[in-house]
Amino acid sequence: MTLGSGTRRQPLIVGLTTAGFDESTLAYRLFDYGRNVEAGVVDDPTFCFRWWAAPVDAPYRDPASWALANPALSGPGAFLKADDFAVSVRTTTEAPFRRFRLNQWTEAPEVWLPVGAWDACRSALELDPRRPVTVGIDLALTHDTTAVVVAQRQAERIVLRARFWANPFPPGHSQHDDWELDVRAVMDLLRTVRKESPVAAARIDGRTRDGPAFCYDPWGFREAANILWDEGLAMIEVPQTNERLGPATRAFYDAVVDRRIAHDGDPQDRRRDRRGHGCRPGARACPAERGGHAFLA
Repeated sequence: MTLGSGTRRQPLIVGLTTAGFDESTLAYRLFDYGRNVEAGVVDDPTFCFRWWAAPVDAPYRDPASWALANPALSGPGAFLKADDFAVSVRTTTEAPFRRFRLNQWTEAPEVWLPVGAWDACRSALELDPRRPVTVGIDLALTHDTTAVVVAQRQAERIVLRARFWANPFPPGHSQHDDWELDVRAVMDLLRTVRKESPVAAARIDGRTRDGPAFCYDPWGFREAANILWDEGLAMIEVPQTNERLGPATRAFYDAVVDRRIAHDGDPQDRRRDRRGHGCRPGARACPAERGGHAFLA
């Protein structure tokens, strides 16, 4: 529309919107540009930007948070009703409520973990080389994220460290569909973990294998896993079925909310999200297929 306004007597364009979740949209690009104008990073006197939103860490059920994002809830000319917000917050999940009522951008249509729950698990605890660890591997060759997560139980906490690989080219880029994960990099990392964690931790098929239990999704990784098995790594196949993932996901959710997870705050451990919503830690519970070892038992 702006490219066709050159002949208008008054080429003023007004845009009204609430926050969304897709950063590839025009709305987000204008939002991001407006923030830079507002902060003085960009000098553009022709661009007027006004954005009312609650702070990132604002409790979404608190009426005080509603007021911060909605000037029309109070004062002269108020036309919004707090009673309507009270009904909506009880019948709407957190992510949509934050977008449409608190005007906060979220990473995804729905938020899995409560806002702030993952950050609250940040800890100074380190992996102890004297204790056994378990490793989870989930592979994605092109379009998703590959994750290797090391987990170690220390008293009531589960210490996590993670490494991720993702397609560096965004969807629509000419090289996006041609990029493919180098599986050898994942294999080399697992060999390194095995070398640095020699404590026996896996009993498979009645035999104890030195080093960690490596729990992996067989999709796209079975051939590599067989090679590593032949090299002596304790590879445990974990098919991604609903029967496995349902309880495992719930166990991990509870561990995060109860602050039994301990991570070091590495920004790789969450999707890029400057607003703090929709964090997606890349760890899964791994009940053993070949043995009796559990990742988050």
